[in-house]
Amino acid sequence: MSDDNNQSDADKSKEQAEAERIAKWRAERAAVAEQQKQERIKQRQEQREAEQAAKAQEVAQTAEALIPSASDLRASRNHYLQRRAQQKRKMQKQFLYIVLIPALLVLFYQSFIATPLYSARSVISVSSKQGEDNVSALGGLTGLGGQSSRVDVHSALAFLQSKEILDILEAEQGTLTRLASGEVDPVFRLRDLPLFMSSVTTRAGGFIRSSMDIQSGLITLDVRDVEPQIAVQTSDRLIGLVSDKIDALSDELFANRLESANLTVELARQEVFSARERMTQLQLESGLQDPVEYIASVYRTISEMEAELLKLQNEIQKFAVSGTGNPLTRNLIKQEAELKARIEAERTSLLKDNGSGGMALFIRRYNQAELEVEIASEILSKALQAQSEAEKEASLGRSMVQVVVMPQVDSVPSHPNLFKSLFLTLTVFYILFLAVRLLWRDQSNP
Repeated sequence: MSDDNNQSDADKSKEQAEAERIAKWRAERAAVAEQQKQERIKQRQEQREAEQAAKAQEVAQTAEALIPSASDLRASRNHYLQRRAQQKRKMQKQFLYIVLIPALLVLFYQSFIATPLYSARSVISVSSKQGEDNVSALGGLTGLGGQSSRVDVHSALAFLQSKEILDILEAEQGTLTRLASGEVDPVFRLRDLPLFMSSVTTRAGGFIRSSMDIQSGLITLDVRDVEPQIAVQTSDRLIGLVSDKIDALSDELFANRLESANLTVELARQEVFSARERMTQLQLESGLQDPVEYIASVYRTISEMEAELLKLQNEIQKFAVSGTGNPLTRNLIKQEAELKARIEAERTSLLKDNGSGGMALFIRRYNQAELEVEIASEILSKALQAQSEAEKEASLGRSMVQVVVMPQVDSVPSHPNLFKSLFLTLTVFYILFLAVRLLWRDQSNP
């Protein structure tokens, strides 16, 4: 009994020792697992910190590459300022060479070399006495129509701008020779410039200028010359030349119109004569002065004889009813036969040849000849009316040159105009300067 108890106590002791050993092993295993867990956490944390440090170092390197340092900033700023100063100096040189120097040259030339020119301005008008355009009957017959004073205005303007008037001034006053001499500065001096396709005639437009107001038709004449007296003299001579030219053109025009009107009248008279001659020839061939009247008279005679024949027939019928055959009845029958014969003769006369191929054809030819005479007479009447109107227009419709404003010269030369020339020079060369700057910037920044 005691042995059994001892055995059971020993078993319990073993079980308790085994339990303690197992508990201790489990505690050791738990401690090892915890230690391994902590080591893994620590490794992960160290790895994360290493990655963060590497990333921070990479960011720092990138930032260092992107953001320059203070020395780099100072060097870049100095380089920028130097480049800006160089560009500014280059721009100033370009502005000096392209704008200021040409403007100063123009100013110097206009102030000390350019020849002062005085301008004589005048205003003229070209008008007719009738004051408006007329298209007469002559226009329908000759095709020339009426004359317009506005056409004369354009003719006068074209004459003022032509070489012909320059040749006249050169022959009379030596204008071109004087303006091509040393009296005028080299720029305005008249001479041929083949390189610029400019001749003496085209350059003379700077000394003799003319323009027309479209609404009023007035011509403004501006003559420039070295001396004001010569400018006025030349302007007066130009007005005289224009007046002579307009008179010559009017004379030529109205002479042509009168000649055409006279020719039309002569042709119309010949046509009337020919038509009347043909009509007279028909009258001689037929022996009748008026065939229409002749036929009408024949029909009237036939109508009267038929009425008389009807009366005789009525009388004869009365005697036939009464049965009386006295000599009076025989006389009435004889008169009836004579009337019938006369009526038949008159009707036959309407159908006879008359030397004209039948009365109907003759009547048609006569009516045609009469119509031709009437038409020719009407044309002659219109032609005479047109001739009268042409003669009237030749005396009343002639255009005249009137001086609205006499040539006047200012006491101050109109050329050179320093302000205008300088402003124009600055504007043109400044635009050129901007174009050069734009091209240079495009080439420097491709």
